Amino acid sequence: MAIQFYACIALLCFEIAICTVCVLPLPISWRRRALEGLSKLWNQYPRARIVTKVTMAAMVGLLIDALYGVYRTNYTMTNPDAVHAIGRDQEFNLELMKQERNAFLAAFILFLFTLIYRFQAMVESVVLLENTIATNDEKSSVQQQEYLQLVKEKERLVQICEERGVPLPPSVQYKEEPIINPAPTF
Repeated sequence: MAIQFYACIALLCFEIAICTVCVLPLPISWRRRALEGLSKLWNQYPRARIVTKVTMAAMVGLLIDALYGVYRTNYTMTNPDAVHAIGRDQEFNLELMKQERNAFLAAFILFLFTLIYRFQAMVESVVLLENTIATNDEKSSVQQQEYLQLVKEKERLVQICEERGVPLPPSVQYKEEPIINPAPTF
């Protein structure tokens, strides 16, 4: 096996470990922390992103090379004009098995990378939505307090106008009707 596939096996072990952490029945906070760490690594360190993309491009190259090796070996084995292939079936089968192993290894590495990338993207989206919800909750509580303050001021203005016998300003003359939100129909 070529030296690049030893690096592929190390990368595969790393990806398997990350995927295992993501799917083990651990507390969600632990899994989320691990994926947030990956998201932080991906988003805050552009060099890590570049290294990852270059590594995955190399994996695509290794996959293409392995698939071409599978095609080449299979073609040599089944070509009726290949006189040199007579009596070397075992050797060709061994070469075919190596090329197929390399192709499956590279393909599985790319698959796991895609899976891990999607996991961290989902966690990033969830964190962004949670931050947006927290911000909106803060804004809505401030707006609710402002609204209650305005209602109290209006009541005080109405009371002062009634005590002095002054007509109400046009902006205060309307009656508040409760806002009814109909249930959504599907």
